[in-house]
Amino acid sequence: MLPLLPCWGSGLEPWSFDVVLTVCDDANAACPAYAAKTARLHAAFPDPIGKDLAAWREVRDAVGETMRRLAEALARGEMPRADELGPDAGRTPR
Repeated sequence: MLPLLPCWGSGLEPWSFDVVLTVCDDANAACPAYAAKTARLHAAFPDPIGKDLAAWREVRDAVGETMRRLAEALARGEMPRADELGPDAGRTPR
């Protein structure tokens, strides 16, 4: 499993990613521009702040399923569309 750390200070080249996946709407709006070869995908998940443990687990499981689908697609040499990653991926909240 890859470390979930920001690329700066981790030894990774910050502009060498093939895919950037944002998982909250604030990150989707504020994410910096990346090099042209970097694909950006967005999967919107509800923010569980202030909710019970079951809500946190639901979001955790949904993020895990999205990452599994992304990893499987990339392993097949495919770049999925955001709407292919999960039931709500890429959909803008109302």
